[in-house]
Amino acid sequence: MSSIHERVAKGDRAAMLESIDRYGALVWSIISRLLSDRGAAAAALEETFLTLWRNAHRFDPGLSSEEVFVAVVARRRALERIAHPRPPRRELDLMANPSISDECCPEAAIAAGILEAMATEQRHALSAAILTGRAPDELAPALSQAPETIRELVTETLGVVREGLLSPTGSLDTGDT
Repeated sequence: MSSIHERVAKGDRAAMLESIDRYGALVWSIISRLLSDRGAAAAALEETFLTLWRNAHRFDPGLSSEEVFVAVVARRRALERIAHPRPPRRELDLMANPSISDECCPEAAIAAGILEAMATEQRHALSAAILTGRAPDELAPALSQAPETIRELVTETLGVVREGLLSPTGSLDTGDT
């Protein structure tokens, strides 16, 4: 049976989601130990999984385990952030709706369509978390919600987007037939 990253190297999106599920906590623990700024840590987490997606073909099960492969990529992304700090992210208008080209990235267009169909509060919580890289505690005042509520909304909304991206039609089955 192929490893997760061997399947990712073949373009298997479900394998990439499996990688995030399986190794997300490992990646976060490595990155958050090296980077004290949560925004920089969140950005490094995202960069780690983008790097794994783009470079999964470099994984060789004969040289290391997947855990080691993922850990090395995570550590490199964190150290890169330390060596080359980036300016803080500017504040973003959470109400803005940038147009997404289907030709550029079909998955992004599908995700944008799914988000458009969601309740405003879900959409704002997820947009704020992703676009600003802030933790629920930091977003709570701006969204006038308790951190626990924001955490639940983001988790639930990511699950819905994930289901939509994995569905054959690229949309959600709401059961309203």
